Amino acid sequence: NQQLLQLAQSLGIDGQILRTGYLSEADTVAALQSCDMLVQPYADGASLRRGTLMACLANGCPTITTNPATRVPELQHNVNVQLVPPNDPAALAAAVRTLQADPALRATLAQGARVLATSFDWASIARRTEEFFSAVLEKFAASAARH
Repeated sequence: NQQLLQLAQSLGIDGQILRTGYLSEADTVAALQSCDMLVQPYADGASLRRGTLMACLANGCPTITTNPATRVPELQHNVNVQLVPPNDPAALAAAVRTLQADPALRATLAQGARVLATSFDWASIARRTEEFFSAVLEKFAASAARH
């Protein structure tokens, strides 16, 4: 953490970095929703199991993240996130510049993120679980009727 602060100071960007420390849930939501964009790079790629990425999506943050290590069809470039290769600072910087200059793309990503996040709320999970087991029971009943 100290190394990052020293690097930011040496680059003259320390005034652009906000360190919040602990935030309540409400304050976290407010902070996320106030961002123009969020950058979430991962050396091993993005995953829907990453809580920070899911928080960004749920709050409609235009998010730049790294290509997943394995295919994650839900993460769609320029639909709900902007994807860049891992460990590629030039690509990451280019993505930041692109989003900074394109409010329409930021709005598209924000809306796409919100839509994606709704598929992970408990109501959606319960609905899909119920649909799955209903289909299993229908197949079982049809199979039993034939025998």
